[in-house]
Amino acid sequence: MRVHQLERTLKGLKLSGILATLEQRLEQAQRAQLGYLGFLALILEDEAGCRGQGALARRVAKARFEELKTIVDFDFRANPRAPAAMIRDLATLRFLERQESVLICGPVGG
Repeated sequence: MRVHQLERTLKGLKLSGILATLEQRLEQAQRAQLGYLGFLALILEDEAGCRGQGALARRVAKARFEELKTIVDFDFRANPRAPAAMIRDLATLRFLERQESVLICGPVGG
């Protein structure tokens, strides 16, 4: 099966995540001498990532936030008392892996 035939099939199945990275993944598989299972895992991870990003984008759009902010956008200089290192650590969600609870409290507003 040729790549362009595969691309048509991927479009028909609505597998845009695989379609977007197919050329890169084919080259990567050849360079790393990946077997079928390794290649399949790579392209399915791409599809899962693409679908996850799409789902997140739909949820954010549905929420109709006035502004979209991330932890990267947070200005810790505005409140020097804010524990920047702790907030960044919480953003990694490592506390979930450690099975720790998190309680955030403080004055309302800002």
